[in-house]
Amino acid sequence: MKKTAAIFTAMLFFVLATVNSQTIYYVDASKADNTGAGTSWATAKKDLQNAITAAISGDAVWVKAGTYKPTEDLMERKPA
Repeated sequence: MKKTAAIFTAMLFFVLATVNSQTIYYVDASKADNTGAGTSWATAKKDLQNAITAAISGDAVWVKAGTYKPTEDLMERKPA
């Protein structure tokens, strides 16, 4: 019984740590501008590049239906 409880606790910790570490950024081309935080559909960013720039490793970017293209090519970015 103790082993089962320990496994359950470890799994719960892993799930909670994973959920809390990821931010989802939302993009909706119908928005007026990029002033929203981008962390919900109500505050979505207008441009894909703004959401990509705000995101860090492990984050996700969701877009509403349509065609979205980034405006910056990271492969051409020069090291600082």
